[in-house]
Amino acid sequence: MSWLTSGKKLLDQQIDALLERLHPGPRKAAREYVLRAVRNILLLLVCDLVLAVILFLCFLKGIGLVVVLAAVLLFLGLLFDMVVVYAEWIQLERVLVDPLEQLGAELARFPGGERDLPPVVAADLAEAMARVHSLLATVTRERELRAVGETRASSQSSLLRQMSRVLRDVSASLDPERTYAAVVQGALRISGFEKGTLWMVDDVARTVSAVCDSSGKPPGSAPVPFADSFAAKAVTSGHSAIGHPYGTAGPLCMAVPLVSGVAILAVLELAREGIVATVDDSAREAVEMLASHAAAALSAIQLHEEVELRGELDGLTRLFNRRRMDADLQAEVTRSLRYGHALTLVMTDVDHFKQVNDTFGHQAGDQVLKGLADALRTHSRETDSIYRYGGEEFAVLLRDTDLSSAVEVADRIRLAVTEHLAQLKVIPDPLTISLGVASVSGRIRTVEALIHAADGALYTAKSSGRNRTVAADPI
Repeated sequence: MSWLTSGKKLLDQQIDALLERLHPGPRKAAREYVLRAVRNILLLLVCDLVLAVILFLCFLKGIGLVVVLAAVLLFLGLLFDMVVVYAEWIQLERVLVDPLEQLGAELARFPGGERDLPPVVAADLAEAMARVHSLLATVTRERELRAVGETRASSQSSLLRQMSRVLRDVSASLDPERTYAAVVQGALRISGFEKGTLWMVDDVARTVSAVCDSSGKPPGSAPVPFADSFAAKAVTSGHSAIGHPYGTAGPLCMAVPLVSGVAILAVLELAREGIVATVDDSAREAVEMLASHAAAALSAIQLHEEVELRGELDGLTRLFNRRRMDADLQAEVTRSLRYGHALTLVMTDVDHFKQVNDTFGHQAGDQVLKGLADALRTHSRETDSIYRYGGEEFAVLLRDTDLSSAVEVADRIRLAVTEHLAQLKVIPDPLTISLGVASVSGRIRTVEALIHAADGALYTAKSSGRNRTVAADPI
């Protein structure tokens, strides 16, 4: 029964503490009433003393009527003093004596130190304690809820500040590489994930291609078919996908589509190592919000590139125009001179093209130019750039190709174009082209010199009988 003894001891301590708290109340009340009674009695005594002095003086002066009146007043004052003292005693007894007697009676009901409360008192005490406990629980719960709310508000405020910075970074540039890096790095900051990859979607080929990973650099990997990519789940479903694609022991991955209109432009894939069952809702919503803004940014970049491309394309042949040619030549000549890379420019046009326009009309001439552009596009290498220089004149920029190799490439193009134009059957007579070739060298070190040399070689090919390839320098 040690637990019962311990419980009674604890109850005794609590009752003793309660009694100690009750003691100051009666003492304070008693002190107040005693002081007030003494003050009142002293005041009355002073008044009586004053009346006694007046009565004595009147007696010495022989004023009889005044003496009688003073005696009556003194008697009445003494009577009033007795009434006041009795009233103060009754008040003191009610405030101090009665509570102490009641408290003593209650304590006497606990014989031998056993403080078993009467049923009524115990029930009242239990009800009061229950109310106290309920009130304490309510206060504690409200404090906890307030603390949780303050923590959540602080977290939301921090997340909003991070989101503001991330969205500003994503929308700050029209440079694709910079935007890709901002999307990936921003997603990692607001989500708590450790790795991230941005995949561009090709709906026609049904593949995804990684353009940026968490290092901020393009991974350079080959396109991945939808069937072999976890990111493609977000493409096929149209919404975020969460799971362990590499097994339960592998990282937790989340793929979020970047949707613009009805098209899915890209997929943001995030990964987190460790045993994590799911993704926090706030983190998922933040990444999805970022994906929505990133999709708008990518759409703006694509639109900007399309507008720029339209300004750099020839309307008839859809080849790069003279403006784009000048920009590319400036960059490539500088690169060639700095790093010693070979660079060659080929200029070409259709032989007797003016006669085609004069004889068969400009529509036939346009068909010939389109056919020549298609042939140049088909028979050029992936690293080559093709331009419409002006009129019936075209240019081909051969990177990392010296003059000797460029002449061979140009001559193969000449034969292939001649055959292609013959198959068009735009005019009954066969069509041929002439080509002039020039490379960056010791004497050709500027864009203007390179164009002038290639154009001069073309003029030489024309004046030498046409349908041939001529180099600006001896090979």
